[in-house]
Amino acid sequence: MRAQCPECDSWVQVPRSAEVWDTFVCPRCHTELQLINDTPPEVDYADLEKDLDDLEDDEEYNDFDEDDEDY
Repeated sequence: MRAQCPECDSWVQVPRSAEVWDTFVCPRCHTELQLINDTPPEVDYADLEKDLDDLEDDEEYNDFDEDDEDY
């Protein structure tokens, strides 16, 4: 299946094994894309904010101490 890259407008071959929300790279402009619909095939920019949200939800992640008054 093929879909159009939102960055360079070229048609890219979506990997056969790709499922909705899988990411891959446009071979022409090297933009990270995400399959958002498989019928019809549709891609968009990869959801990097989702990855950041996962990091923020990690219990070990803490960029400041709430009791710290030196701010």
